[in-house]
Amino acid sequence: MMVTRSKSSGLLKLVEERLLKRKTEEEKEQAQISYIPKDCISNILARLPADSLQRSRFVCKPWYNAVKNPKFIHAHLQLSESVLKCKGKFAPYF
Repeated sequence: MMVTRSKSSGLLKLVEERLLKRKTEEEKEQAQISYIPKDCISNILARLPADSLQRSRFVCKPWYNAVKNPKFIHAHLQLSESVLKCKGKFAPYF
């Protein structure tokens, strides 16, 4: 009985240490990733073509949430329309 308790408490301590280490590593990764402001990321994503934008949803959760946001979708459509209008004006020259 005593040996079993000792092993289980040692195992529990090991599991807790691993969870703490994993949490610390995740926080470090998040701190490294979050140095780009969200509005800059949204602005960059809004300028992507639709097929690239669809693939970018799977990069991370914040990008997925940004791409699914109705305001972002509206901004992307407006930018796409303005690009198409500009291409139409200069099309004879190409």
